[in-house]
Amino acid sequence: MNSTESVSEPSGFPQTAWTIILTAKDRNSAEYKEKMQYLISLYWKPIYLHIRRFWSKSGEEAKDLTQEFFKCFLEKNYLDEVAPENGRFRTFIRAVLKNFLMNMKRKEQSIKRGRDMIVINIDDVEEDNLNESQLADPTELFDIDWAKSVLSRSFETLKNRLNREGKSRYFEIFNKYYFDKSSHELKTRQDVGEQFGLKETDVTNYLRYARKLLKGIIRKEISEYVLDNNEIEDELKYLLSLWIEK
Repeated sequence: MNSTESVSEPSGFPQTAWTIILTAKDRNSAEYKEKMQYLISLYWKPIYLHIRRFWSKSGEEAKDLTQEFFKCFLEKNYLDEVAPENGRFRTFIRAVLKNFLMNMKRKEQSIKRGRDMIVINIDDVEEDNLNESQLADPTELFDIDWAKSVLSRSFETLKNRLNREGKSRYFEIFNKYYFDKSSHELKTRQDVGEQFGLKETDVTNYLRYARKLLKGIIRKEISEYVLDNNEIEDELKYLLSLWIEK
């Protein structure tokens, strides 16, 4: 089951804000490990890339440090220090990561892999654009990597949901129009329609439906770790700015 889909639909704010984080704070909760795994799935890749870019670590060293960071995070119960009124969760994660890496640098500690309560599948990480560190500051790139992680999960949820609705063709058209990199030429709705044997108006309707559904999926994901509606809108705008609509 997709982790995003396993969460109940929020019914209001601020009462249901931060539901995942607050549940993950309770080690006695039956959902503790599931919620913690979900949080780690959102943040391990931005953390790994941050270590690679700005701490000049090899891939294996960065994997070890990422694993060790979450091991330390769990053992020291850092979530106990988190509260919605203190700001965005990823701001907290960045601060904790910086302190952890500074401590690791001072100790020159030898890291051993495979000891964590929760295992992260890092072996298939994509390391494209590691040289982006020359173009942006660490905070900006960390946020971008986090946003890409959220978008990737949301796109996968969109695909699964359209498949369940018997509308797999909608996702095929959506993916072809926005993300197909097989050609450098800009695709029009008419081009896509001709490829799928559809009218241009049908393509427009398919894209409109998929976009609306995707925005709802992203909004639901955001609602689990922000404080109020205004912050949801800010995060949604930021995420969608990385996915440029035609």
